[in-house]
Amino acid sequence: MKTIAVVGVGTVGVISLAHFLTYMPDDFKIVSIHDPNIPIFGIGESTPINPPDIFYRAGDWSLFESEDELDATVKFGIKYTNWREHDIFSHVSPPSYGIHLNNFKIKDVMFPRFQKKWKEKFEIVEAKITDLKNVDNMVDVVTDKGTFTYDYVVDCRGWPESYDDYVISNAAPLNSCLVQMVPEPGTWNYTHHIAHENGWMFGIPLKTRQGWGYLYNDTITTREEAESHIKQLFNKDEVNLKEFKFKNFYSKKPLEGRIIKNGNRIMFMEPLEGFSGSYYYRVCQVFTDFIYGVMSEERVNEQLVWDAQDAENVMAFIYHGGSKFDTPFWKMAKEKTGNHLKNNERFERYIVGDINNSNRIQRLTEIRSPLSMRLWENHDRSFGYHYFTPKD
Repeated sequence: MKTIAVVGVGTVGVISLAHFLTYMPDDFKIVSIHDPNIPIFGIGESTPINPPDIFYRAGDWSLFESEDELDATVKFGIKYTNWREHDIFSHVSPPSYGIHLNNFKIKDVMFPRFQKKWKEKFEIVEAKITDLKNVDNMVDVVTDKGTFTYDYVVDCRGWPESYDDYVISNAAPLNSCLVQMVPEPGTWNYTHHIAHENGWMFGIPLKTRQGWGYLYNDTITTREEAESHIKQLFNKDEVNLKEFKFKNFYSKKPLEGRIIKNGNRIMFMEPLEGFSGSYYYRVCQVFTDFIYGVMSEERVNEQLVWDAQDAENVMAFIYHGGSKFDTPFWKMAKEKTGNHLKNNERFERYIVGDINNSNRIQRLTEIRSPLSMRLWENHDRSFGYHYFTPKD
């Protein structure tokens, strides 16, 4: 029996387990190996269309019957407010939908479901992981309880210890987030992206509470200024905030031997449009192709670097027209993202060029971008750029 171990048990770890339980044959054992003492970073999460589908396939979980288990609400898209004079809607194409969920609960909800449905195919190992090693066409997972050997490993251990083998984005204008929880049910069915003078703020509706993330750049706005603005926005004298600082990056070599990175180990881009979530599921798909011998290690790495660059480019594309605010942050954001797109061969060749020529479908099939033409065209029209869509 062959084995795939998923190391780490945050949101992406659980989604990875669900994918491989569903799509690998019964002669594979899927193992969750994780340290239960390592906490996850929980905010309340907005997903693309893949998680509700794979949770249903792998664990018989559905929003229709079991929404309370994950404090979950349906997501029909993203609403942009204050980016232009009018609201902008980025739709999830029907009949699909995303979800908003409480990511603190995912493991506790899904693991019993995995155990019930997959029985011997699913295994749990609780241990502190100290190292991963490719050894003789296998992978050694070194832990405080000994060394475990698997055929393949998905590394979801969180942020890299070093960024030496990563590309740090030159396009991302944000690096800080202050999270504010509101103990009231969210009553809307979209992820809300609200531009403000120092950046923008996301709003996630859960059944029992709301999660708000105030995003800014700490080289322009101080923590104290951001907190003061949050109090003003929420009309509060006191707030209980969780601080989250981040880099925007992607791995130069996602797959090495039989170990593939996933989650924040492989890529993180700020939460605009939730592109990271789509990318993380993409990792599961191409790793499956690698295991089946459809894609080589070189081809997997090439594809996942392209996909990360596509996510970075569409982020820059949204930003480069600015917002309603003419402030130091937005002037910086427009210049930074505009310069990124001007000097970006992939954006010019595969996006603008392909949309404007008759061979675009063939080309986009070749590069297998996870970002659809519908998304590019919607944003080009809705944000008023009209690079490749006609003006009304």
